[in-house]
Amino acid sequence: MKIMSAINEKIKWITLCLLFSFSFISCKGETKKEMYASEILKLINKGEPVQFYNRIILDDLDFSEAKDAHILSVSYIQRVVRPNIFFINCVFMGKVSATGTYEKMKKVVSFEKNVTFFNCDFRGEVNFENMIVRGELNVAKSTFRSQTSFNHITVFGEKNSFWEITAESSFDMVHPHFHGDVNFMDAKFHKYASFQSMRVNTLQFSNAHFMKEVDFSNTIVQGNTFFNYAKFDGNALFPFSKFFGDVDFLHNNYQAQCDFSSSFFYGQSRFNNTVFNADANFSGSVFVQSPEMEQITSEKEIEIQVIESQKVIFK
Repeated sequence: MKIMSAINEKIKWITLCLLFSFSFISCKGETKKEMYASEILKLINKGEPVQFYNRIILDDLDFSEAKDAHILSVSYIQRVVRPNIFFINCVFMGKVSATGTYEKMKKVVSFEKNVTFFNCDFRGEVNFENMIVRGELNVAKSTFRSQTSFNHITVFGEKNSFWEITAESSFDMVHPHFHGDVNFMDAKFHKYASFQSMRVNTLQFSNAHFMKEVDFSNTIVQGNTFFNYAKFDGNALFPFSKFFGDVDFLHNNYQAQCDFSSSFFYGQSRFNNTVFNADANFSGSVFVQSPEMEQITSEKEIEIQVIESQKVIFK
């Protein structure tokens, strides 16, 4: 049911973006394809919506250059971006960032509304560290070709979309705090990916493919978690995590080490039809309810500790 909801969300977004694209082209009547970041910053500084379709941004785009600013402390200055940010089918040739320095103070950016980069191609480095998004964050179907960082971001939107993204280089999202749901369905990570200390409501990674090591250690999911049909070619690390809702890791394939040590599973958890081709470590983990592990393939016995019950061993 949750998977169908995620699919419906994707269909809705594609439909809305297509409608927006046609209406935007007809309204603007522009033939220009290339543009510079300065044009985007001018709109932001005027408080006007940033809405672009099928553009090539030739140089670096730094949202921390917005003029609206106030000092947070002796160490931080906050730049405020008030209008909606909306890009569809755009190519960013240079760096895209929302952080920097100003007279020895660190600049952080607060986006007051939604931030959307739908089906965009980021050729250069992406650095959104420490940014705040008051609305929803959507980078669905986008490709990140260089190093990408969403470390220490805070997002207040209810539905946040990363589905079908492709990360060709390292992808870091350490210590993010999502007050709503996050959807990474069908995402592909070609290099190392880190989601350490993630805080989120509902987490969706169904059909995701991790081609190198991925680290979800110390993750806290308040709602349900979905990793159905996920593929892990490198180590899959989930130690010291807490899953307060139901957990689905159905039809997973682990080619390397799978580590769920010292984690807590408070709801119903299912690992049915999963292949463990290397060590599956659940030592120190506690399950409030006995997990489902039907038709699993494992090189070694898997020992599970269930509260108020004896140990359960799956072969």
